[in-house]
Amino acid sequence: MNLLTFSTTKNNYVFNPINGHIYRYDKANICNDSEILMEIKSIENIVEEVVTGYNLEEVKEAINKNLKQMTLCVTQDCNLRCNYCVYSGQFKNFRTHKKIQMSNKLALNAADYFINHASSVDNLYFTFYGGEPFLNFPLILATTKYLKSKLKERVNISITTNGTLINKEIINFIKEYKVFLSISLDGDQQTHDKHRKFMNGSGTHAKLLGNIENLKTDLGELFHTHISFSATLNAECDYKELDSFFGSFRNSVRVSGVQFYGSDSIASIAGNSKNMSYVIDKYTNGILAHAFDDDHTKEPYRFSANVVGRGIKNIHLRNIADQQIHNKIFPLKKHCIPGATKLFVAPNGDLYPCEKLDCYTHLNIGNIYSNVDYSMVYQYLTEYVSLRNKFCKDCFLIDICDQCFLSASNGEKWDEGKMIFYCNNARNEYKKAFSIYVGILEKDANAFDYMDKEIEKI
Repeated sequence: MNLLTFSTTKNNYVFNPINGHIYRYDKANICNDSEILMEIKSIENIVEEVVTGYNLEEVKEAINKNLKQMTLCVTQDCNLRCNYCVYSGQFKNFRTHKKIQMSNKLALNAADYFINHASSVDNLYFTFYGGEPFLNFPLILATTKYLKSKLKERVNISITTNGTLINKEIINFIKEYKVFLSISLDGDQQTHDKHRKFMNGSGTHAKLLGNIENLKTDLGELFHTHISFSATLNAECDYKELDSFFGSFRNSVRVSGVQFYGSDSIASIAGNSKNMSYVIDKYTNGILAHAFDDDHTKEPYRFSANVVGRGIKNIHLRNIADQQIHNKIFPLKKHCIPGATKLFVAPNGDLYPCEKLDCYTHLNIGNIYSNVDYSMVYQYLTEYVSLRNKFCKDCFLIDICDQCFLSASNGEKWDEGKMIFYCNNARNEYKKAFSIYVGILEKDANAFDYMDKEIEKI
């Protein structure tokens, strides 16, 4: 088992992944530090096996009653041709854009499946996805009306869109049904238009910003609570410029990196640090000022929090035991149960664990007309955990890591090379996050109390 050693500007530390404790030590005198030596000795070979954490009956129960989110791919067509898109034809084992749409009949059957398999869940999410989903707006409208008639306020409707097709009818629909909209927006015009283009090659930023202004005017306060942005960061991005751009909005920004594994022409964002120190400092200053204690005071820090804060939140909310744990069997429960946590429905009715695994052929878990195959789900969980068992036993992230099927599959089969690559990236990023996290706690031991309060509200 690997302990993580890391440093802040003031001190040296070691993290014990089994009991969740972080210890300060004197690097010069570590050989004489009995507490640290005891930790190192007690943790040697402590985990002998990583197991699934769910049995088949628990999987069945979750799939039958605990479905929390369903996503419909209402079309595989798109009016944009973004050069980093996973459906651009530059990625092995991925589908490309096609003029294939889901039928209204299939969408309503999927809605019935959702209703019938979510009996134990109070707060539900139903998402429309593409391609560009507004190319099939009649289906979205009909399915939303049906779901709201059956589930009322129990269901939240959300749509992931490039935003270029939003018109008055769509805005009225968003207002009437209080739809959550995630709009792809990569930053200022130069940054956004470099990758996000119409089919004729022209940029989309001007059209999108005009539609965003219309949403802002017509929706009022709903614009800030129900409209969010999804920024796909690329290898050339400038974090300071992005922070300045998104700081002009009060809206939440979800940040992700360009997927490039499986493509010879897409550059990785890993290692890009242009002005990364700026957003780290801004996030740190916001935390120390307790700006995150209030929804309004945290607004200027939304972008920096999404870039820096995700890993730090996982660290803060880690399991911390009162004493050393000596359990050699480690049940891995930090992954979802396919078909229960989420369920993705392709235009032909085929079922996948989530939208990120669209067309991952070997992870198909059934069809909307034949339901989820429980044994297949359990088999995939078992196969995946066998990989985690191989690579995670000696990793300091064993109880923190949120890697999933996506990091271990290339769309056609399990891919150990991809998993190793993602694991190495995760370890590098989390080591930085530990330094930032503890560095903040050195200055204010209560800096992250707001995270605990957020969990208490759920």
